[in-house]
Amino acid sequence: MVKIPIKNYIICSLGPSNLGVGRLVNSLIEYNETNNYNYEFIYNPVPDLKNKLVSIIIRFSYLNDILRRIHLKLSIKSMQKKIKNIENSNVILIYPQSIGFENIIQLASNNNVAFYVVDNSFFCLKSYNHLSGEYASCLRCLGSQTFDESIDCKPFPMPYSRKKNIDLLKIWKTQSNEFSYLVQNQNQANLLQKHFDTELRVKVVNLYTNEFVQVEKKRDLEKEYEFDIAYHGSLLENKGIYYLIQLSAHLRNYTILIPYAKEEVLKQYPSLVHIIKLNSNIKFSDMTWESGLKQKIINSKIVVCPSLWSAPIEGAIIKSIIHNGCVALFNSDYSFGQELKDNCVIKLNSNLEESASVLTAAIENQTIRDQLIKNSNHWLDGYLLDKNKQLDSLFNFYKLSF
Repeated sequence: MVKIPIKNYIICSLGPSNLGVGRLVNSLIEYNETNNYNYEFIYNPVPDLKNKLVSIIIRFSYLNDILRRIHLKLSIKSMQKKIKNIENSNVILIYPQSIGFENIIQLASNNNVAFYVVDNSFFCLKSYNHLSGEYASCLRCLGSQTFDESIDCKPFPMPYSRKKNIDLLKIWKTQSNEFSYLVQNQNQANLLQKHFDTELRVKVVNLYTNEFVQVEKKRDLEKEYEFDIAYHGSLLENKGIYYLIQLSAHLRNYTILIPYAKEEVLKQYPSLVHIIKLNSNIKFSDMTWESGLKQKIINSKIVVCPSLWSAPIEGAIIKSIIHNGCVALFNSDYSFGQELKDNCVIKLNSNLEESASVLTAAIENQTIRDQLIKNSNHWLDGYLLDKNKQLDSLFNFYKLSF
């Protein structure tokens, strides 16, 4: 009998793009080709957002549960066809919710499988462990076998039924030792081991994309700052946009950039209408990183990336340090930001007055900002120096001794 040669795969239902996980996939494809790792990438093509009809359908589908469920089923079915014949191979899985947990269990029975962990879907139905209205991460279901039935959390971003998602997470918990785990930071490793088992095979490999390149010159020092504060994050509440707009009521003397249209923000958060009306210091302007946000971040005194969940390394944080250096984070339990030293970034908390006071001190004092820039760039130099070593660990996960 001819032995099937071992092959290597990276599987992610989201293909390369300029959005979130897509940027990571882009970078992994390039590193794979440059360093001859011979991984085969399996993913579903990203829809062409320039196509107006496609864009409308996608936007509407996120508001319509029926369309979202149809999309999920089609995505899982598509992945099932692509991966059903994989066996005796090394497999890295990214974004498992959209691959289908049943497919993952099947893969693990015939292959050496590692998760590259990008969120907290292994214990949280919402993937981003945060409850609406709270200024803190949520750890209620961490380590749980039953999950908290008193909280009506809906699975996100994939629209599984609540019962099915819980059932799948229970299966994952009983079979957690079948996998290896590649994580972005030590706190994420701690979460995995607290939820599953301290004997879990976990390796910290950080997060890198092609945009993570140190730059010599950040800002034209002869020009005035455009904003005191720039927000760098998505419209999701767990990313901290709601928190920052609430915080703006305590920062009325300072200009704050929100890189979204006012109408879009109010559509998602109608309760903010009074705060927004009373705070003329907030500037709303719809823009992406490529269409202007990068330059605004360069020309702001402070960049705020206030994720409220136990976020691992976020591209927004790294890019904000690269292009500005004076960065404020929310000090969430088990987050990457919690690992950074206090002299490296500004740390905000649930007390809006305290957080406003810390930001005010930095806005008013160039020396404070200069020291934060110096310290964060020193940290960044070491982080980027480790890039090749950590990426090699990721691609060689099957050779590692955990």
